[in-house]
Amino acid sequence: MNRPDGTRDPDDIEATGELDGIDELDVEILDRIAGLHGRIDGPPDDFDEEMVFAVAASELGAELARLEEQELVTARGSDERTQTMSFAATSLTILLTITDVAGNRVRVDGWLAPGAGHDVQLRSRGGAADRRTVADSAGRFVVDRVRRGLTQVVVRLGGGSLIVTPTFEL
Repeated sequence: MNRPDGTRDPDDIEATGELDGIDELDVEILDRIAGLHGRIDGPPDDFDEEMVFAVAASELGAELARLEEQELVTARGSDERTQTMSFAATSLTILLTITDVAGNRVRVDGWLAPGAGHDVQLRSRGGAADRRTVADSAGRFVVDRVRRGLTQVVVRLGGGSLIVTPTFEL
């Protein structure tokens, strides 16, 4: 069991033999290393907010699409980067091409298969940068000048069902 300061109590052995050969000095050294690691390479300041966004309960009835493929391409002699991602759900495949534009913005070109005019939302943490569009009958959509950051794609299908991608960084 851990103490309130996060260090282990050397007298609390969770499994038989777990601390065989380790004395109190070893435990103290390991505790100091763990504390140093937390100060030097701890979680980012906004880690809690990012985790809440990633597992937001607002879409509990949604089907979660899984990331199938991701690729980053940089053209030789150019600073422009293009990233492609594909997500698969039971009833829908989502393909995204993300291209750098000006500043901290990207263009998102997307395709839904099978194609249909579904509502598409690029959901951002906090909702301030959420963007919505409607795919055309072939399933194609474009969202231009999207702010970089943690994002999810939410597709609203007919009948009210939802497909949600895992969070990813634009």
